[in-house]
Amino acid sequence: MTKLSDVSTLITKGTTPTTIGGKFVDKGVNFIKVESITDDGGIDCNKLAHIDEKTHQKLARSQIKQGDVLLSIAGDIGRCAVADTSVIPANTNQAVAIIRLFEDILLPDYLKYHFRLESSRRALLLANAQSIQSNVNLKNVGDYEMSIPNIDVQRKIISQLSAIDEFILINKKIIETSKKLMREIYDYWFVQFNYPDENGRPYKSSGGEMIYNETLKREIPKGWKATELGNLAKNRTESTVGTHDDKCIDLSIMPSGSIILDKYNFGDSFDSNMKSMKKGDVLFGSIRPYLRKA
Repeated sequence: MTKLSDVSTLITKGTTPTTIGGKFVDKGVNFIKVESITDDGGIDCNKLAHIDEKTHQKLARSQIKQGDVLLSIAGDIGRCAVADTSVIPANTNQAVAIIRLFEDILLPDYLKYHFRLESSRRALLLANAQSIQSNVNLKNVGDYEMSIPNIDVQRKIISQLSAIDEFILINKKIIETSKKLMREIYDYWFVQFNYPDENGRPYKSSGGEMIYNETLKREIPKGWKATELGNLAKNRTESTVGTHDDKCIDLSIMPSGSIILDKYNFGDSFDSNMKSMKKGDVLFGSIRPYLRKA
């Protein structure tokens, strides 16, 4: 096991610009905060702050160089990214540690992937377990121990993991594109009423008959009507998340409002908290409304 301090030329952190008379500006030198570092080891340019060049020079200790490892040591501890030319020049505050490595011993990207492991983040947090503060200090970072394979092995691991990251990124882009297309199709069909008519042509723009609806205060296609959602439901029930045995569905309500069905492969019906559900039922989060088809 090797301490990070033994394979680093520098371990430091930054300062809040206002404490040295500086200020944030709309454009200028990138200022990286904890929230700028993503869970997957990237830097979100949409969440960067900025300082002027004068403030950047005053904060000489925390000027970031290419290849520096940025590690969150306060807040969401253990987030880790590697600075590249896309964000430099850059600086940071006291919540982010800058680790400058002997790259012939430990590669920055290998350390980044190391801290992607939950066990590594937990070990870093436990390094300062005696503190009542939810942070770690630079000594904790320097004393952090890890097993370091030789450079060739590190390169192979980085290559394999970066390929997986690229695959995930491509799939995320495909998903986002698909979601955007889905929203556009929904809008075109059911808001603009240009769904395919019996001849496969867009209904409204092809001259489909529209009737003014007094309830909606707008025109809708002939034959359509306005009604309350409850009139279309055979049954409506309410349920709360509680204890249930391992034969029941694991229904988790996340802070974002998402409803996640972790275990539901029980045929056409299953039960959660004494409320019977069937395949095809719609679950509706009443606190943060979000629809999910069971």
